[in-house]
Amino acid sequence: MVITMQAKDIPEAPILDAIKMHATNIGCQFGKIAEALPEVPQKVLRAKLSSMVKRGIISGCVCGCRGDFNIARLNPITNLRQS
Repeated sequence: MVITMQAKDIPEAPILDAIKMHATNIGCQFGKIAEALPEVPQKVLRAKLSSMVKRGIISGCVCGCRGDFNIARLNPITNLRQS
């Protein structure tokens, strides 16, 4: 039986840490996040990032470009994205 890694198996904390550590004024490139999580296949990592973007945790592009990921601004009271 082959066990494959899924996006739901990847914790969000190391991704957020990588974004905080490597973010520039335009964001953190996908390659820097991938370097921080070398055990995660890139296809699975992109799926996890896509999920985090959809849920409003981070902002960025998961199309295959460099990404420019940032941690989204959250309202501390409601925990919702601010416009």
